[in-house]
Amino acid sequence: MGLHRTPRRDARGKPFARFVTSHGSAGEAARGREGAFDQVRGNAGLKPLSQMSLNRQLYGAICAAPAVVLASKGLIGEGATGYPAEAFLSKMDKPSSDDVVVQSNVVTSKGPGTAIKFGLALGECLYGKEKASQIAAEMLVEA
Repeated sequence: MGLHRTPRRDARGKPFARFVTSHGSAGEAARGREGAFDQVRGNAGLKPLSQMSLNRQLYGAICAAPAVVLASKGLIGEGATGYPAEAFLSKMDKPSSDDVVVQSNVVTSKGPGTAIKFGLALGECLYGKEKASQIAAEMLVEA
């Protein structure tokens, strides 16, 4: 498995195969300050993500991003999860208290402490349960 990172300035106007985001500091976002992913909250920035949703391509969000980026634009359904602060949970439709939620092609997670579970869930979506379990075992994580 390889990881390909494209700087934001080089990604404009290009299609994505997969998309995962965090918002940056949940505390900063709760206070209304810009996070690492504020450019996506605008309609132009969300166009590729909206297209991925329509095409049932995999995308995910962790921490404040499920509420701030996805829920605000109708890109997650009922029962997703995110950072457990009222400022974010109130933006989501019946949020789950689970650490990670997989809903078809969307994966959401609570925050930094659940990031390994989030990554393993994404790995399972991409490469199957057996591979995700193998990686979890190698990382000494209970899957």
